[in-house]
Formats: sequence, structure tokens, C-alpha cells
Amino acid sequence: MSNQTYDELLREVMIDLREQIDFEQPPSKDILPKDKIEQKKFFKQYYCGLYVRYLMILNKLEDCYDQILQPQKREDVKRVLESTIIRFLNVRSILIQLGGEYVDLDDVLVDLKQTPEVLEINVPRYFKEDDEKEIKRRDILMNILLERHGIDDQSLALDMMEDNLVPMTIQEAVLIIQTNERGRQGRQSTKYKRDLKKREERVRKVVEHGEFQMDRSKAAALVQKIYKGYITRKKTRQMIKEELEFLGMAESDSVEKLSALDRISKTRARRKLIQAQNKSELQHQRKETRERIIRDEGPRIEEDMHDAIIEKIILYRESAAPGEGGLPSFPSEEDGGSKRFMLEGESNADLDAQKAAEKKAKKAKKAAAKKKSGG
Repeated sequence: MSNQTYDELLREVMIDLREQIDFEQPPSKDILPKDKIEQKKFFKQYYCGLYVRYLMILNKLEDCYDQILQPQKREDVKRVLESTIIRFLNVRSILIQLGGEYVDLDDVLVDLKQTPEVLEINVPRYFKEDDEKEIKRRDILMNILLERHGIDDQSLALDMMEDNLVPMTIQEAVLIIQTNERGRQGRQSTKYKRDLKKREERVRKVVEHGEFQMDRSKAAALVQKIYKGYITRKKTRQMIKEELEFLGMAESDSVEKLSALDRISKTRARRKLIQAQNKSELQHQRKETRERIIRDEGPRIEEDMHDAIIEKIILYRESAAPGEGGLPSFPSEEDGGSKRFMLEGESNADLDAQKAAEKKAKKAKKAAAKKKSGG
């Protein structure tokens, strides 16, 4: 799929999410039943709807996050996805309290016109991708421990079973082969005799009833009957196979489907590689931007902060009572340093009053300048 496909899917999901937020508004008291049992049923149905909708949104968001290439957009989608997961788990917890561990969602699926496959909870793939280094480190550690104890990582259970098996002798192996071969020969001989008997039966009927004759119309009707029966049985078998594949009860052996799945897996691997490259470029650009700001703007920002701190100290000394002057206590780096020092003693009202005073002083200066120019 292309970038446009997932961008459109993301827009659809965000619209669904906004609709879901509107749907989550608490119901009015006029709608609620008076009976407590009926109220419980009402809220159970309400949260069942929330559960299914959030699950559908969650799976779509996970697909978007997994396939979108732009790293900044992926960060935003991840925040939305994590918030949706939290809300989904919250709704699930409430639903379990109302209806138990197993809840019937058939009515909700019928109302939403969805199939049961939407109830599948897909574990987000980024859980493993984000911890890929940790998982590899853990696998290496496990392999080292298994090699140290002489255990094969591929088949632990099979090795234990093979250790308990008694070796087979040559005579036992020959006996098994002979038994299978005699069974095969017996089945082949039985099939040959059955076919021979059917052929003799047909010959006997022709001899008893004379030469087999039939007019053209009856022969055509017989051929049509056999052909239509064959076609109908073939279509029926194909319909049964398609239905079982649709329900997930049978695997498809279609070459086209396998090739399509192979193309999808290759496309996903290619997009994952592009995602990693884009993420690396973004981190590099962020680092360069930070270093450039520190190099170009750092001295000016440091000078402005120095002037602001000196001004704060001067204001502190001017506002102190006689005999109580000196320097104020400066917070340590762990307590916030200069940032906390600048915020101490300043409430919102003080900041507003300071801004109002600055505006008033600017207006007074402008009025004085106009007056001088006019004079």
C-alpha cells in the first residue's frame, strides 16, 4: 500500500475517534431506566458498544503507526495510540465488572454491521520493535546459558522424548516395512478385483438385454444430466471451500493469495527500512539543530538570563526592609537552579501587574514623545 492509503486511513480513524468522543458523553437522566437491573443492562450495552468501537479504532491506529513513514507524524500517532489503548483497557475493565469475563457482543456486531473478526485484539507490533535490542540481548544470554548446559535451543521437548526412546532393531524395522508393503499390495489387489467385477457386470447386462440402443434425444438428455450434475457438484465444492476460507476454518492453497501475502511482507519490510532511515535522519537533524542553537543563540540567551537574574536581585534588595538587605538564597541545581529562583515569589497576579505597569510606561513614553514632536 502507498503513503496516500495510510494517510487516508489515518484521517478516517481520527474522524471515528472524534465521533467516539462525542458518543462517550454521559447519557441524560431522562434516558436511564428507573429499575436498577435495567440500568445495569443499559450500561452493559453502552460499554459493549464502546468496547467494540475502541477495538476497531485501536487496530486501525496500529496499522497506521506501523506503516506511516514520516517520523514526526509517527510520534503523534503513537501518542494517540497509547491514549486509545489506555481508554480501551479502562472500558474493558468496566465491562468485566458489569458482565463478567465473557460478554456477548453479537448484538453490537449486528448493529455496527461488522464481522466477528473485528473482535481480534492485535498486539501492537511496536512493542517488540522498540525493545528489539533488549530482546536480542536476552536471546544471546539464553543461547549462552543453553550452550553452557548442553541443551539444544530448537527442540527441548523432542530431545527429552528421544532420550527415552528405545533404539529399533533391524528385524523390527524390516517387519514394519513388510507389513506396510503387504497392506499396499492387498489394497491394490482389492481395487483391481472390484473394477473387474464391475466390468463383468456391465457385459452381463448387455448380453441379457441385447444390444444397448438409445435414440438421440434420450442420449442427449442423459449427457446433459451427467454434465449438469458434475458442474453442480464442482460449484458446490468450490462454494464450501470459499466459505470455510472466509470463516478461517480452512487454509487457502491459492498461488495468487500466497504471492499477494509475499508481496505484502516484502512491502512491509521495505517500509520498515525506510522508517528506520527517516528516524535516524530526524534524530541527526535534531542534534544538529540543538548544537547550532547552543552555538549561535547560546551566548545571547546566557546574557539575557544573567541580566534577568541581576535585575531580580536588585528588585529584591529594593523591596527588602531596612536592615534586611543582602543577597537572596539561590536554589541548588537539584532544586531547579536559576529557573526556580526566577519563579519564586511571583504569582500570576504579580506577573499581570508587572505586565500592566510595563504597558503603562510604554504608553506614557509614546505620549511624551508625541507631545515633544508637537511642541
